[in-house]
Amino acid sequence: MDLIKQLNGMNAIETKLKDTYIITTKVFEDKRGSFIESFNLRDVQKIIGDYEFVQDCHSVSVKNVVRGLHYQIQHAQGKLLRCIAGEIYDVVVDLRQSSSTYGQ
Repeated sequence: MDLIKQLNGMNAIETKLKDTYIITTKVFEDKRGSFIESFNLRDVQKIIGDYEFVQDCHSVSVKNVVRGLHYQIQHAQGKLLRCIAGEIYDVVVDLRQSSSTYGQ
């Protein structure tokens, strides 16, 4: 994985899978607490190109829960995953037959 861009407290790391990135954000802390800009469309578009973010969902899961197995053919969509506490084990598989990373 290679760090590809740093923008306004946002880092984007390109992964081995085509069109898949790890995006981290800076936490701004002071005596009042903390603040994170969790998503900025302009910065994300500078990192990965034209992108339209249309939906944001939030779920809370107990330990050992499996969620989020997604595959769309006609209305493909990206996935934005955020962990606010604890840890996540996320698996991504490229099922696009025309992709250079198909099957990975």
